Amino acid sequence: MEEISEKARIAARAVNDLISSMALAVEEKVSLQHQINSLARESEYMIDSIDGIAKGNQKKVLMAYKEFLKGTLQAVDRRLKSLE
Repeated sequence: MEEISEKARIAARAVNDLISSMALAVEEKVSLQHQINSLARESEYMIDSIDGIAKGNQKKVLMAYKEFLKGTLQAVDRRLKSLE
């Protein structure tokens, strides 16, 4: 679990650094950075919550969560493709 949390923090920091370097209005930067930080915290909370349930159910929930994340990644990929 700690590895996932650390990876989420590192990824959020990298995205926030990118946002900071972009020519955006301060309000836009703050909003985007807040959303990234919230996503990182939520993924950490989700994994914590899953760790708290019966071991027999953890795999089922983790697999469902993985599918949810895959769907999100697919939506991002479609959006990137539309920007080409």
